[in-house]
Amino acid sequence: MSVDIPDTIAVIIPDSQPALTRSSSRGNRYKNGITMAVLFFINLLNYMDRFSIAGVLKSIEDDFKILDTKSGLLQTVFVCSYMALAPLFGYLGDRYSRKVLIIVGVTFWSLTTLAGSFVPNDLFVVFLILRGLVGVGEASYSCVAPTIIADMYRHDMRTLMLAIFNIAIPLGGSVNDFNLSIISNRLLCSGLGYIV
Repeated sequence: MSVDIPDTIAVIIPDSQPALTRSSSRGNRYKNGITMAVLFFINLLNYMDRFSIAGVLKSIEDDFKILDTKSGLLQTVFVCSYMALAPLFGYLGDRYSRKVLIIVGVTFWSLTTLAGSFVPNDLFVVFLILRGLVGVGEASYSCVAPTIIADMYRHDMRTLMLAIFNIAIPLGGSVNDFNLSIISNRLLCSGLGYIV
């Protein structure tokens, strides 16, 4: 009685897995490199945006004339919408075009961020809603992008590329802090709006 297990060999022995999109062709490596650079840059902007509220919170409180209890809602609404929709986008990423999900998500995230920059000081609720919608756009991107990277690279190269992708988290926070220290004193205080 013999057991036929050829279908499971690729799961048990990683070296026998076929390369998904990585090949030795120069064009494919170039395409993967460009894709990786774009995903890294979007992730960097993502985390710059995510940490931006904390850097300008005092200015937001002053301009909207709100207390700490209401200003704390900005991050809470963002995190709740992000957390609630991340599983949905993970599900959609397994069934539909990841490229389309990222394009739609990043466009939505960018538009809601831009719209939040022009909210009048007497409409804090609108600013709060837009901040929650930013979480929707970020959930669509951050759930799908790592799977694209995992599909492009194998084994140790996959780990390196995911590490490079995730370096954007602390780097985005650091760049954001540096930028906000300059911008908050010059632009935000002069009434040009919030770029968060």
